[in-house]
Amino acid sequence: MAEMEWNEVWRLPFAGDLEELPFKDDKVCVVGVFGKSQVGYGTKSATINTILDREVFPLHWPDGTGLQTQNEAYIEAFYDKPKNVIYLHLVSVFDTSMLVSLCGSLDQNLPYTDVHKFWRDQEFQHARGLMFLFHVCHILVVLHPTCAFDMTYGQLLRTVDNVRVKMLPILQDVIRDAPVGTEWKSAGRSCTPRLLFVFQKSCLPTEPDSHLEPGKSKGPKHSPKKRLQHRIEDQIYRVFRKSRLLTNQSKDCLFTVPPNQTFVYIQSREGPVDSINTLLTNLHQSCAMGKETEAPSSRSYQMSRRANQSALNNPPTILLPSKPNAEDSLFGFLWQHIDLVLSGKGFDDSVGRNPQPSHFELPSCKTWLTVCNMLYELLLTDTGQHAKVQACLDSMGSSLDVETKFSDSRCSKVLPLASSAYQNSLPSHYTSKVHNNQLAQAMKVFKQHARGPAYEHYVVQLQEDCEKFWANGRQLCEERSLTGQHCVHPFHTLPKPGQPADPEPSDSQAVPCMPHNSRVRSLCACNCGRKQAQRDDPFDVKAANYDFFHLMEEKCCSSLEHIAFPVFQRQPQGSPSEEAASMPEEEAPPTPQPEVSITGDTEPSKRKDSVLSSATTTASGGLSLALSLGQSGGSDMFVSMLHADQNSDSLAAVGMDGMMAADAQQQEAEAEKTAQLVRQPSVTESLPGMLHSDCPPGILPKFSSWELVSLGPAGQYYPSLGLEQPGFIHGSNFLLAWDIPIHIERPQQGDQAWPAPGESQAGRRSIPHGGKPRRGAKDSDSFVRVYLGYEYECARGHRFLCSGPDKVMKASNTGAVKETAMKLLSMDMPLYFPCPCPSRGAKPHLGQLMRVFITTPDPPVQIQLHPRLQPGPPPCPTFYPQDEDIPLPPSRLWVLRLPFVYVGEAGVIAPPRDSQPLLSCKVLKGLLKATILEDGE
Repeated sequence: MAEMEWNEVWRLPFAGDLEELPFKDDKVCVVGVFGKSQVGYGTKSATINTILDREVFPLHWPDGTGLQTQNEAYIEAFYDKPKNVIYLHLVSVFDTSMLVSLCGSLDQNLPYTDVHKFWRDQEFQHARGLMFLFHVCHILVVLHPTCAFDMTYGQLLRTVDNVRVKMLPILQDVIRDAPVGTEWKSAGRSCTPRLLFVFQKSCLPTEPDSHLEPGKSKGPKHSPKKRLQHRIEDQIYRVFRKSRLLTNQSKDCLFTVPPNQTFVYIQSREGPVDSINTLLTNLHQSCAMGKETEAPSSRSYQMSRRANQSALNNPPTILLPSKPNAEDSLFGFLWQHIDLVLSGKGFDDSVGRNPQPSHFELPSCKTWLTVCNMLYELLLTDTGQHAKVQACLDSMGSSLDVETKFSDSRCSKVLPLASSAYQNSLPSHYTSKVHNNQLAQAMKVFKQHARGPAYEHYVVQLQEDCEKFWANGRQLCEERSLTGQHCVHPFHTLPKPGQPADPEPSDSQAVPCMPHNSRVRSLCACNCGRKQAQRDDPFDVKAANYDFFHLMEEKCCSSLEHIAFPVFQRQPQGSPSEEAASMPEEEAPPTPQPEVSITGDTEPSKRKDSVLSSATTTASGGLSLALSLGQSGGSDMFVSMLHADQNSDSLAAVGMDGMMAADAQQQEAEAEKTAQLVRQPSVTESLPGMLHSDCPPGILPKFSSWELVSLGPAGQYYPSLGLEQPGFIHGSNFLLAWDIPIHIERPQQGDQAWPAPGESQAGRRSIPHGGKPRRGAKDSDSFVRVYLGYEYECARGHRFLCSGPDKVMKASNTGAVKETAMKLLSMDMPLYFPCPCPSRGAKPHLGQLMRVFITTPDPPVQIQLHPRLQPGPPPCPTFYPQDEDIPLPPSRLWVLRLPFVYVGEAGVIAPPRDSQPLLSCKVLKGLLKATILEDGE
């Protein structure tokens, strides 16, 4: 700072060495300037330069010229050495240049609350700058672009005064060691500053003399400008007195105004209001001469040319006006107050009967800079700030933010109304959907009445209050059953396996422990269909497809014959399956899985080669012939057929038999060795749900959702009586007949009538499903009858059979059934079908396919099950109980119970909606297959 030229502008705080100042002992008067600048290029710096009669302070144009990057208020300083005056200029958001700069740096996507906070912080910085100026200045000048007093200064100055009183003890403590007088330390400042007003634009007409009455003199006492100044002074004084900013005792006020001197100045139109406008006016005047076609008669061309040439050579200055009268100039208006300070008299602005003199101290330049740096660090910086100072500044910020105070008051009144709208017509317990609907209604009420920047804050508070009200024992369990019904219990936890339910929580347990329940019950039959019972709405797959039927199994079906489906079974460590599964895949040989089929037309020699190749493939690939044929006794049949073929072969040599025996033993050894390397079902990983086509291979479910039981011998079913089970609708309990043709060869005369010993007939002849007696059948053809039925069951326990994809079974009174099972076998059957039972509503109850009844015939016909279900439209997977076909033992009445719900990878597969066709959920055709076993099988 010591190296700086003192004819330049510098910024506070002072950073030089005070001891090296050449004029450190000079007594100085400090003048502070703040206010608002007008729109355009008329800045406050131009007015200050007018006072100094030279260009000192930089001109900050709105387009950014001459403006440094600054987003906070700052103070410029200049020391006028000839007159011993220090000028302080507060640049803040009320300057057009900084306002334009801040608008350019503001993010356009900020919400309203953040935008308000941004501008509030800028106004707060301006107020802090004023707090500083009122403590370090002797005279404060308010610059305003118009000649109308801004009423917002009343609230701003009142807030600054209140905070000044609160911070007085802190100020006294800060300047306690400063080289100033006792009165300065006690008051926190050198004097009570005077506040002057300068209005940059006059509202008076250009020629004020035309408004004077005839006969009146043109003296300054009666000029409109003087009268306007006096009127504004009276208005400002009354406003400040009403707001208690001015009292009789000036030492207790934030500022004073002189009672016997002018404190309002209005710049005339000749002043430097807008420099760019002045430049354009001069340019227009200089160019207007070329447009004159004829010179006036009173003036010659040469005179006009000399006048215009003089205007071009000596244009009016852009920054400074023409020299006015000394007593009517802005500097003359200001100097009468500065002179009182420099003379040491000070200001005696107290009024009343017993006025008390106010303190005054004229500091030296060094003393003033020392105190200035102390107060600047205290009031305008945030580093190392005192906690009490921060509290005072926070209260000042809240007092200045009138919009937020109004918004807080408004929103706090509306908040109870919005909470009442949320709690209106609420049940004792409700779900999140009801909560969100009520919250939306409360937000609508709040939005209609709430205003201002506090809106976002109170919206969050309203949401928290509603969430708290809902969570305080009114929260309903959000779990839905597999059929789409909500649990009716309050928010609760599920009991662990073996743990009893606790609907009434203890003191230490705030959340009850109980299973889910939707209070929706349906009537359902057991696996075999002989008993019906009420079942609760299931909430998981195991409860839907296993637990209920397993409970009914103990009451009804436990003594019946069952065929179990493959499920996951965990084996102990060290078992061969786990050792095989743990081996690297590189060591395992390839395992081809050929299809092996034997028909009844195969010749013995060809069948021998086929069986031998099949045995070899089985030994090397790990697939047994029994699994390929779907029979449990396949290995014994293979041995017997092999012996029969060997006996009928022409190779009877002992050596050949020994070679074949050795080859068979070697093949058996290789089969035992490679059987352990074949991929088998996993013993460590299981399916969480059901088995379907999208499941990974080799993974089995923990439980089977299907069940296959036998009601007893096939003779228990009487076609004239139908199924004698509860729940069936009258006339819809009859199974449909399926006639399977069988060709019987009569014995012939001669040696060819009987086969050679050990020679078998054709192995197996496959009968396609849907077989029926052919017209004109020969006497050698006979038929085997199989009865089949698809049973549907609705939630009310009504059961019925269907004779086709679109028709319910309906028998006559005598039990006669005209339909056959042709449609059931050759067409896809719907998984859901409307129940013929009466319904109260327009929409009928929907029956679901739950059981398939089959009567198996005596040998040689064998029935195999191949169930495949697609419970939804594509890309819905196909569900099945196991991969292989299921051979049914002969002469039995079998019941295949289907799952109650279907759960895939994406969740529960719901029944078809009203807009979906019923056949979008179907049982694929080919459910049954019939094969004829020839002799020897």
